[in-house]
Amino acid sequence: MKRFRRFFGLAVAAGVSLAGTKLAAQIEVNPWGGLRGLRVNGELMPLASGLRATAPGATATREVERLRNPQFTRQGRRQISSGGLVFGAARAPEAGPGRRNARPDVAGELAYEDTADGDANADVSIVAHVATPLTELDYFLRLPAADYPQARAELIDATTAGLPTDADLPRGAAKGVRVTSSRRTVELRFAAAVDVTIARTRDGALEISFPVAKGDLAPEQAVRFAFALHARGEPDRRPVTLVLDARHPGSAFDGVGGNFRLQSPLDPPQVAYNLENLRVAWARANLPLDRWQPDENLDPLAEAAAGRLDATVRHAMEMEQTLAAKKIPLVLTVWSIPAWARTPVGPRPSGGGGGQTYHLRPDKLEAVARSIGAYFDYIRKNYDVEPRLFSFNETDIGYDILATPAEHTAQLKAIGAYFAAHGIPAKFMLGDTGDPTGIHFIDDALGDPEALRYVGAVSYHSWRGGTVEQFTRWGEAARKLGVPLLIGEGGMDADAYRYQALLLEPWYARLELTEYIDICRLSQPLSILQWQLTENYSLLTGGRNGEPLAPAQRFWQLKQLDLTPPGAAALPITSNVAAIAPCAFLDAAHGTVAIHLVNNAAQRPATITGLPARVKNLRVIVTDATRGMKAGGTIAVRDGAAQCTLDATSFTTLLSEP
Repeated sequence: MKRFRRFFGLAVAAGVSLAGTKLAAQIEVNPWGGLRGLRVNGELMPLASGLRATAPGATATREVERLRNPQFTRQGRRQISSGGLVFGAARAPEAGPGRRNARPDVAGELAYEDTADGDANADVSIVAHVATPLTELDYFLRLPAADYPQARAELIDATTAGLPTDADLPRGAAKGVRVTSSRRTVELRFAAAVDVTIARTRDGALEISFPVAKGDLAPEQAVRFAFALHARGEPDRRPVTLVLDARHPGSAFDGVGGNFRLQSPLDPPQVAYNLENLRVAWARANLPLDRWQPDENLDPLAEAAAGRLDATVRHAMEMEQTLAAKKIPLVLTVWSIPAWARTPVGPRPSGGGGGQTYHLRPDKLEAVARSIGAYFDYIRKNYDVEPRLFSFNETDIGYDILATPAEHTAQLKAIGAYFAAHGIPAKFMLGDTGDPTGIHFIDDALGDPEALRYVGAVSYHSWRGGTVEQFTRWGEAARKLGVPLLIGEGGMDADAYRYQALLLEPWYARLELTEYIDICRLSQPLSILQWQLTENYSLLTGGRNGEPLAPAQRFWQLKQLDLTPPGAAALPITSNVAAIAPCAFLDAAHGTVAIHLVNNAAQRPATITGLPARVKNLRVIVTDATRGMKAGGTIAVRDGAAQCTLDATSFTTLLSEP
């Protein structure tokens, strides 16, 4: 993972329990202030919204505005996003070190409060801390074309006739606006009449916009605007049919793993809790090479023997010892190399995010291999640790080491050969890319037979998601090599360390799990290693001010996914409803089947067919915003088929008994 800043100020929602969140989950808010949508009877009515500014002299094209350096919190039914605003064509860069808490020139806050199923109140506030030239600041709400293809739009309590922006789309001053399609209705209400514009975007979406502020902002001027949002519609309750193919088992799944890169004094109790309460199938930990041998001319083994072992290194080794004592297969990863082994620092490539990176110097590759080998020797002899795999972290995008595909291959061969020559059984983990889009990063190594001798696994990280093709190709690459696929870092939003309260939102937890279910079905990994099982991107609540640690929804989801028998084979499974994400596994030796189903929409009946003949019953286990692995009874299997009800926005596991 690329976000290593210590985060000691967990957002205020960190202590929120799962209880009582049903109503609070009806409106879904992105941390930077825009809406994802409102839920009606469990079904999401998708929306996109946000602020948009026009400065004097700007072109006609107005840029969509996101809050800069957003902070996201929940206060009961209220979800609040706050941050800085940037007006005009000149864009301010994301705050760097030392600027994180700098006061923005214009601060914005968007608060949304659930009032009922499909209803919410919105409150937009801005404060200008300096004189700010401004023509207009609008709030926009965009309705997707797929849901509103032939919608009828009308102004409510219009005070001016106005002119249509295009065919049948009105524009004018009104106290509200209503958009109606065949299945859905969205309505906005204002306390007083405002100028409303309704128009079609280039992609066919229907956009409603209205001004929050007009004219230049004076120093310390505050502006506030409130409105109500209502959504109604018939949920899609079509029965889902899931077809299982038990005749073609795929790759084995050991279960959920985790990352253990220590970064905070709050890590130890979280690590202990997770190791005590989760079945951790695989682990990935830090090899702090920059601290292990900061001086090329000093022997790190001699320094360690003399009692000069860096504290960061010692803590990493103790973490690795704890994992090894629990017989958890271990991956060691290098995030940072010492200054003597790297090129001058430079900016990360386009698409890699902000910050700096560097290359490993080719002329120092042999010395780096020796240093890594010495670390492996030391932990084997002094901590009884024998890692199975090794990697450099996300070198395709430079967190923190950047490599070309050819450099990645050269590193693989040099370190793999050194390990082989010195009796180190660990193999190289091919790829370990920043996200699934890096599939072509490994093409060079795949074409080099010498390099492939040292490959023990293939790996990618799940940040930002991927396509069906990308997920599938990673699995195919691993199976072609005859080695397992590991998801070296499991997670959805790589920036969640900035607004950790998001990790407690039910919609975020469920979408992260949906990604894992898709990966299990399409990539068929041996394990998904959650980022992390520490305080960073925590699965837990509490841990501060004397509050006890407690499992949050994401914890229960991983624990439930781990009901899959270790080593069970992935099975092909299809769904006729896109809102249902399925995966399935078969433990052939015991005849046990595990079927995992994420329902991202309304409650609906489900039929599962293709079950093995020896399966007679299935236990039902459910996790959602208010339940953690709740037993849901037993359903019968007849002629290879079973029926059940999938609750709205839930994770259901069907598990047969051996």
